Amino acid sequence: AHIGKLVSPPTERDTLFVAAIGSKHDGSGGERGVYRTTDGGASWERVLEAGASVAFIDLVIDPSDPTRLWAASWDRSRQERSGVWRTTDGGDTWERLEGGLQETQVGRVAIDASASEPGVVYALLVDHSPEGDGRSGVTGAVYRSDDGGDTWTKTHEEELPTYVGWDFCDVRVAPDDANEVYVCGLRLLRSEDGGKSWERGGERVQRLHAHRGSGMHLDMHDVWIDPEHPDRLLLGTDGGLYVSWDRARSYLHLNDLPITEFYKLHLTGAEVCEVWGGTQDNASLVTASTEAYTHGSADPWEHLWLDPWAGGDGFATFPDPFDATILYWTQQLGDLKRGTRGELFRARRIRPRGRDLEFAWDTPLIASTQTEGLLYCAAQQVHRSTDRGDSWEAIGPEPWGGAILSMSLSPTDPGLLMTGASIGRVQYTLDGGETWQRAAELPGARIRDVLLSQHEPDHSYVVQSGSSGGDWQSYLHRSSDHGQTWTSIQGDLPAEPCNAIAEDPRDAQVLYVGTDLGVWFTQDGGQHWFPLGCELPSCPVLDLEVHAPTNTLVIVTHGLSAFALDVASVVP
Repeated sequence: AHIGKLVSPPTERDTLFVAAIGSKHDGSGGERGVYRTTDGGASWERVLEAGASVAFIDLVIDPSDPTRLWAASWDRSRQERSGVWRTTDGGDTWERLEGGLQETQVGRVAIDASASEPGVVYALLVDHSPEGDGRSGVTGAVYRSDDGGDTWTKTHEEELPTYVGWDFCDVRVAPDDANEVYVCGLRLLRSEDGGKSWERGGERVQRLHAHRGSGMHLDMHDVWIDPEHPDRLLLGTDGGLYVSWDRARSYLHLNDLPITEFYKLHLTGAEVCEVWGGTQDNASLVTASTEAYTHGSADPWEHLWLDPWAGGDGFATFPDPFDATILYWTQQLGDLKRGTRGELFRARRIRPRGRDLEFAWDTPLIASTQTEGLLYCAAQQVHRSTDRGDSWEAIGPEPWGGAILSMSLSPTDPGLLMTGASIGRVQYTLDGGETWQRAAELPGARIRDVLLSQHEPDHSYVVQSGSSGGDWQSYLHRSSDHGQTWTSIQGDLPAEPCNAIAEDPRDAQVLYVGTDLGVWFTQDGGQHWFPLGCELPSCPVLDLEVHAPTNTLVIVTHGLSAFALDVASVVP
């Protein structure tokens, strides 16, 4: 399912090693461990495993001896088998290293080896022991070995001054100095004395494109140090790609790359399609679909808001249907905002009150296009506001499977609302929330999208995905009776996890589906599916919608930004 690292000995062009993570939540095993090929990938063998549920996340080859490698295991469930492993015969045999390393209550592990002093190896461990609970939660512990891993010493006595955990945990050694070490966490740390003391990396930033934010973005994921010019490094964060020419003291933000990770999409406009989207830690954005981006051109996207560190997660984002100067957007776990365009840094928080409310990470929020001021948002129940979010009332349904993950309001019937929660649980109301009914249960996969038809009021669609549990099948369902019965419409769609569905406004039989690998369409209601490639790279498509006035299909991806296509030219 996921690859942590791939390395190749410089002297063996057909030999590669892979650290395989496996599925995020599948505890039954799978392809986890260290794999090796000696024929350029034609065949593979697993040369190291640490248990059916233990991932491998990192690999490093000794710069002075290509037959010596270190691997990092990650026991995400029990935290008992995380650690550092070593081979001295090119992967034929391995041993788990001890010699002073913390062995239990360890989370993710990262490793790196010095190129300037053979035998110097660093390991960064996420410490889940009671002693590892720092001021900001779980912290990291850096260990150093001077004998290739036989013995280890913790380099520091004080707590690392950054959070290190599930999402960011990397350690790098400068190629020309075994005592210069970098750690990726919530912030970048740098040491010049072998890890004894740490300071934050520089946060003076210049940008290629003008940006409302200032300083360095949080959440450091990867560092690459130029082996020929160690003053130069590349830093990958939730804010994008940065380059430094002075060993992480200052940076140029290369924010001209179309690599945004979108979550949600909303389209408005008549003659021109306006594209609104919420993104992973880069706030909410808007542009016109006609503003095609080319390398070196001005940035056509406008930030609608930014957190102080030049980021923040954005999800549903749209203007008020009756007053386009008013904007709504959602942030994680039910943090709903309303603001006036141009003055969004003084936005009002409109989250429903209640300590027991359980919101999904991506909280559903919808504005009625038929009644001014009417909003719906969802926790474990649907909440309704008639005054643009100033006050809310819970209108049901009864909680059934945790926080609601998706919600759809009928574009033709103002009383029809449908919700999807947890594993295949759908409910709907025909009278604006006064009474609710349960739809027939669906397969045991997470609901990704529910959609009420714009063509037939009693037709609805549900998209599910089991990818988090290692299930790579496609789950698409249609109902003609509000979910009392469901019919699979996956037809001949290949086994790809699906994320979102959209109807073509011209023809009810034409549907579009966004999957983890791209976009597919059908012209017969789901019996036969065809890839809508049109030079689209393979990428996860998280949301999609057709702009009826211009016949424009807009998709947003998690990693390659947004794309627009004139579907009238390719789908008759």
